[in-house]
Amino acid sequence: MKKFLLIPIIGLLSLIGCTKYQSDLNTDSCKDTIIINSPKYSSTVTDDFEISKAYIKGDCLKINVAVGGGCGTIDFTLLAREEVIETLPVQREIRLVVDDNDTCEMLINKELSYDISGLKIAPHGSINILLEGYEKPITYTY
Repeated sequence: MKKFLLIPIIGLLSLIGCTKYQSDLNTDSCKDTIIINSPKYSSTVTDDFEISKAYIKGDCLKINVAVGGGCGTIDFTLLAREEVIETLPVQREIRLVVDDNDTCEMLINKELSYDISGLKIAPHGSINILLEGYEKPITYTY
């Protein structure tokens, strides 16, 4: 009799555990926010890095970068111009700035995540994001 009760309980606990784990995987919050400031966009100097992938998930822009480092701090900032390029769809220029205060040269791969909801120009629509150093526009539909 105990065996018959034990099997449904184990099954139920497994289902709850899998559902909890799956919901944790779907949680997608942006870690940082894009800074929209044309003078800062134009004047800020960046250290070397390489973008391997960029994509949008919800209101988050995910950027996979490779940068030299490993024993110090590396700061990342995403900047955007205030101006919109009037095309269909409209376009916005953005750039990633890396401040590498790290003298080591080990290759570090990171996934960065930025809230880009500030780039919206209407309640609903889409824009093409032109990420400096990335080969193709990234379409942001909201």
